[in-house]
Amino acid sequence: VIRFAIDGTTDTTQIQSSQQIPAQTPSIAAPPAAVAEKSVVVTGYGEAASEIIAVVNGEEVSRITASDDGSFELEIALQEGENTLAFYSKNESGNESGLSRQYTVASLTQAPELSITEPQPDQVFETASNRTISITGETQPNNRVYLNDRILMTNAEGMFRGTHRLEEGSNELRFKVVDAAGNETEETFSVEFRY
Repeated sequence: VIRFAIDGTTDTTQIQSSQQIPAQTPSIAAPPAAVAEKSVVVTGYGEAASEIIAVVNGEEVSRITASDDGSFELEIALQEGENTLAFYSKNESGNESGLSRQYTVASLTQAPELSITEPQPDQVFETASNRTISITGETQPNNRVYLNDRILMTNAEGMFRGTHRLEEGSNELRFKVVDAAGNETEETFSVEFRY
């Protein structure tokens, strides 16, 4: 390519051909951190009519062609547990973009575990000094645990503890654990307090 300057001189600087320009890196709408399914739908924008390639856990798994306005929607299969997602594109000239930002999506298709250490079902507590009882148990890390709709704090290992004040007679204890994808496990039992 030769360009002529206004003063009549020539400039032989090469203009980069479209065959050498990398494709536009796809821009992805952040997916949810966790889903209760084995797949997630990802939307985004890339170069119009370019091929969008999904990379999940380091492997190319899905391809789709972006529309004329560059938008795309792609359903991606996930493995149980944490998955890393990234995307790149290939334009009509065959040039590839760089890799997009990486996202982590957990596929949690099973109900969370709940193990209550104390108290035990049908346990009997007597005397005023035992009116407030200890609550302990375990679930997976990052789950939320509730006792009668009141949250119990969990530590990094998923252990939880708290206290609960008993009323005279039978006391129903309703435990519920909820994971990041919204899956729930419930356990209900009663304990007795005799003053």
